[in-house]
Amino acid sequence: MRPLRLLLWWRGLEWSLWLLLASVLVAPGIPAPLQLAHSDKLAHAAGFAVLAAYAVLLRERWRALRDSLLMLAAFGALLEGIQVLLPWRQGDWVDLAANWGGILVGSLLALSPWSDALVRLERRMLYISERFKPWR
Repeated sequence: MRPLRLLLWWRGLEWSLWLLLASVLVAPGIPAPLQLAHSDKLAHAAGFAVLAAYAVLLRERWRALRDSLLMLAAFGALLEGIQVLLPWRQGDWVDLAANWGGILVGSLLALSPWSDALVRLERRMLYISERFKPWR
């Protein structure tokens, strides 16, 4: 994990994102007139890209990041398996590929200078909260 002082809060946000994605992907779909072409695949890819990018922001060591991304890939496969069992959803290989493509895209953040953005954001937040306390 990265040197974060609010690590418990950041991990809670991560689990909330996992639960939000799971609930969106197993919920009944949006009505057909409101759907765009391939919107389901884009939603799968975007959701997993966000989770993978957040995993990059939280984890500093490559081994922890690799384990987290593998767990996220297994989570995507599990959700597709659950969708096969639901009468209002259908799981398919293209959705699974979209999940894994999103993980790949989100994990590319690890190669960018923005990979420590969460640490910098937290430092700024804590600095501002210490500097502007209303009770001083």
